[in-house]
Formats: sequence, structure tokens, C-alpha cells
Amino acid sequence: MHWEKEGAYTGEINAAMLVSVGVTHVIIGHSERRQYFGETDDSVNLKLKSALEAGLIPIVCVGEVLEEREAGLTDDVLRRQCLRAFNKVSAKKAASLVVAYEPVWPLAPGRPQRRRWPPTPTPLSEPKPLNRSARSSPTNCAFSTAAR
Repeated sequence: MHWEKEGAYTGEINAAMLVSVGVTHVIIGHSERRQYFGETDDSVNLKLKSALEAGLIPIVCVGEVLEEREAGLTDDVLRRQCLRAFNKVSAKKAASLVVAYEPVWPLAPGRPQRRRWPPTPTPLSEPKPLNRSARSSPTNCAFSTAAR
């Protein structure tokens, strides 16, 4: 889905078009879109706002790559992705959205899984908003996949 309402964005579709054919949910930030099409946390934010404005229920994907997991950065990556995705999105507007933990590392070819899948999410110890306005954003998507 593209965040712009109009324009020539070959291969993309806007939120109004999705709604016009009966779509109710839209996946945003999927790892393949991030990896192969350069989707960023900031473009996820734009798509999220567009989807909410159109009345769609966004399914926002977050997750780390294998290198980030092995470096112990999972919590930091998930926190960053959530804070940027929900930047300037009110909790009221975000009430219907879904956050999907979709790490890339279990899908890495030739890499044995070292832990039981799926991991058990646990709350992050200290969520760290980027700024005061972020405190009113729906940052309750913060979670961790670290072993207890």
C-alpha cells in the first residue's frame, strides 16, 4: 500500500482503492517489503497514518534480522520500530491496529534455529519514549523475545 492518495506509483495501491474493493485489513512493514523494497520505519509510519485515515485496520510488522538478534539488539530494534511507526499517531486512532512480531532470522536459509519457536514475549523493562509527545502514543507494543 502507498501512503499517497493520488499519483503515479507503479505497482502500488492506495488505501482508498483497498477500501473500495472491500479490504478491511492491510499488512504494513513486512520484512520482505523492508528488505527488498527499502521500506523504512518512517514509510511504515506514513502508511499506518494513511490506512487509519481510510478506516483500514493496519497489521504493523516489527522484527529483527539475525545479526541484530545475535548482537542482543532485539529489544532496541523493536522499540525503535514501534516508536517510529506510531510517531504522531494517537492511542485512540491506534486502538484497532494489530502489531505482529515477525522476525527475519527464523527464515534465514541454512541457519539452524537455536531457540524454541515461537519465543515467549515478555515486557520490556523500561520503555524509553523518544520525546514527550511519544508518551501519549501507543507505545504499549513494546515487548521482548529474550528468554526469562
